[in-house]
This record gives sequence, C-alpha cells and structure tokens, in this order.
Amino acid sequence: MSRPLLHGPDFEGEIAVRQQENINAVLNYVQGIGSKSHLQNFDRRVKSFCREFGFDRQEVLKEIQSHEMFRATFAMDPRRQGIDEKIFESWLKSLPQTSNVEKLSSHGKNAVYVSTDGFILRGAAIEGAVKPSKSLDFIWKTGSTTFYAMHKRTTGDAGGAQGSARKEMESILRNFLSCSQLEIALVLVLDGNFWTNSRLEQLKNDTRDKHPKSFAVRSSGLLEVLTEYE
Repeated sequence: MSRPLLHGPDFEGEIAVRQQENINAVLNYVQGIGSKSHLQNFDRRVKSFCREFGFDRQEVLKEIQSHEMFRATFAMDPRRQGIDEKIFESWLKSLPQTSNVEKLSSHGKNAVYVSTDGFILRGAAIEGAVKPSKSLDFIWKTGSTTFYAMHKRTTGDAGGAQGSARKEMESILRNFLSCSQLEIALVLVLDGNFWTNSRLEQLKNDTRDKHPKSFAVRSSGLLEVLTEYE
C-alpha cells in the first residue's frame, strides 16, 4: 500500500531501498563495473581499509563478495548522495496543488536568495557580494502564487551543525519579514527529528501572516499551506 501524500515523503523507506541498492552495487565495483567516480571511490576505500588494518587487497575483495554484512561497510551512504532532497522533490512533484516544480541552483548566477531587505534575488544580482543566506532549494506554482522553498531534513540532537541550521532558518524568515513582492510565498519545509514542535513554533514567531506570507512546516504540513492558494 502506498503512503498517503498528506503524510509527507517516506524518507526512511526510500533510504532503506537505496541502501540495499548501494550494497548490491559493491559487487559490481569488485568486478570493475560502474561509473568512473564510483569505482575510484570504492578503490580508495579498499586501499584505506587495507592500510589501516594490514589486510591483503585480494583477501578483502574475497570477503566483500562472500559476506553482505562486510560488503555493506564499503557501500555509499545514501545521505551523502543528496537522497533526502531527491525524495522530497519527487513527492513535491506528485502533489496535485503544485506545477512547474523546479530544483534551483545551489550556487552561481541562477541561485536564489532572500536578501537582507526581503527581496527574492538571483545570484547574478548580488554577484561578488556576501550572500545574505543559504540559497533556496525549490520553486513552483500553486494557483497564481509562486512559491520559493527551502527543504532541510535534519536528524540528531542540538549539535553544532544542527544549531547552525536553526540560526540560518531564523535569518531567512527574519529577512523575508520586509518583503513587498506580490504573488509570492516563502516556505521552509523542515523534516527530521531535530525539528521538534517547540523548535518549529519558535520559527513560526518569525513568519509573516500577511501577503506575501511565509511558513515553517514539516512536509506533512505543506498540503494545508497549499490549499490556501489553490
């Protein structure tokens, strides 16, 4: 049975599938089958393992072929392949309320930012200047409104990286408070166990409740936001 759209993307299920695919791919790498970058990465990991533990390369390759558990230690981590963002993008495109979903550039002239005075700007407009925030991730249309979005899936406790992510989200929302552009909306879609109810509520204190509005929600709450703009 497929997961209902209103529950948001099935991150754990999709990641588990990709993990198994990556484990299976290691057998191909042993035989020299795969992209150049994947084969080079595998070769580096095997060489590093042999150096660290003093094992013979051929013995290591033999064990990789014989034991799936050992093989898994040489498989690529799906989270390092940007899988969270890909899963969210696929789910976003499947929603009946969205059209023209586009993944934005992460840097360069076509990247999109919220400026310090609230404007949505392309990188070309601020080339050479300090970036006002991290770039936004997605753009789409719902009704006559253009949505700009950032998606973050953050897991773990309140460590340094997680704390920085929270401050970045706060900064983007506060910048957008000054926005005067028409027929746009900003939404921060925040998934993962780091984004507790209390942290989301804190971010919502910095959202706009008049047009152009801004939102801070989990992906499971995005449908409710979009229905306002259909």
